Amino acid sequence: MLHWHGDRFTIPPQGVGLAFSDAADQAFSLGPRFLGLQFHVEAEPAHIERWLIGHAHELAANGVSPVKVRADAEAFGADLREQATAMTREWLAGL
Repeated sequence: MLHWHGDRFTIPPQGVGLAFSDAADQAFSLGPRFLGLQFHVEAEPAHIERWLIGHAHELAANGVSPVKVRADAEAFGADLREQATAMTREWLAGL
């Protein structure tokens, strides 16, 4: 999933951690209806360039290479789309 900024959250005491990175917690659930995400499941490779331009200062401040983000979007975009769709469908089915 796509994540490059320094924003963070704390999983609530009743929450269940679902995804983690070396940098921070990335996702949690709170009961069957609440899902907290700190990444972009909706990141489509076609939209990445607009994000790179609009967030150039944030990328630079966090040491993120736009060249690598572009390459990763190309390499993993189709899989990201499939995984995001599957995750969203599974979560919605459980509501």
